[in-house]
Amino acid sequence: MKINITNDRKIESALLAANRRAVTHTITTAAEVRRIADRADHKLSNLPKKDQRGVVVQHQSAAPKALDYRYTVATTYLELTRFATGWFLSAVERDWVRPGGGDFTNYIVAAAQKQAMIAATFGDIIEA
Repeated sequence: MKINITNDRKIESALLAANRRAVTHTITTAAEVRRIADRADHKLSNLPKKDQRGVVVQHQSAAPKALDYRYTVATTYLELTRFATGWFLSAVERDWVRPGGGDFTNYIVAAAQKQAMIAATFGDIIEA
């Protein structure tokens, strides 16, 4: 799967296929996917856009906080991949989590990208 995050119709179709009837603790709109991509852009802001290619963002929506639920809850798991032309939805699936679990976002970067981010952030610090 490779869907540009600006293509609302295709993204929402993929989300609907993954979530099926679950809507409460799931990601259901393209706008939500774009917000995740915007947060990733902010997180990767010290890395030049040309060096962001290949970064993968894994995100899972949160389960209910209340422990009123005795069983697992359907949530949405998705992956966004950075290409030269922008962010693309590369995977989306329904997942089951226990109540009380918060959402999570993982950023998968190559070693060279990580070193560039560290250098951009801490480049002016002198080691004692």
